[in-house]
Amino acid sequence: MTSQLRRAATSVLANFAEGFCRISPNDKRHKYIIARGECAEIRAFLDMAISVGLITKQQTLHASLLIDSVGKMLSGFIYSTESIVRLT
Repeated sequence: MTSQLRRAATSVLANFAEGFCRISPNDKRHKYIIARGECAEIRAFLDMAISVGLITKQQTLHASLLIDSVGKMLSGFIYSTESIVRLT
């Protein structure tokens, strides 16, 4: 589970960076959506780790706040690229 969590966290950063460097709003949006999906995967792994007793909810508070913040940021980027696509 640890390796999957690390992979998902790395994928959030990699997809965001790739999306940010894309020219096409549709390409940007696609990568941001993938990154947001990875955020959901991280949340699921944290919840699973709590449910099987690997960690406590208290131990995940900081990570949960960060992943929620990153997910909201990505939603903003997705929304902004959707606005650009509608204008063209």
